[in-house]
Amino acid sequence: QFRSDCATISTGWAASWTSTGTSTGIGNPSSDAVSVTVYPNPTSGTFQIDSDKLRIINAEIYNVLGEKIYQSPITNPQSTIDISSQPSGIYFLKITSQDGSSAVKKIIKE
Repeated sequence: QFRSDCATISTGWAASWTSTGTSTGIGNPSSDAVSVTVYPNPTSGTFQIDSDKLRIINAEIYNVLGEKIYQSPITNPQSTIDISSQPSGIYFLKITSQDGSSAVKKIIKE
């Protein structure tokens, strides 16, 4: 699910997704689903990860070559990540939740 963030930030967009654990198939999201928002994206180097519940335990960022350039445990529902020392380009943010499920989102650094 993507939504525009133009109401709060004049440029860019925010990416939101929901992880319902490791289940497969079609069904209703479980009550322990975790919703995550990443903004601003594109970023100049610093971006925010917001989770509605404290279930995210780790964040990793990879460059387009698949090299891990960042890894940090996540201890707060709102966390800031700084990749300003990295060159402009496309990066991939991998979020891992407490139940072992993970999601990957594209981050654009200007």
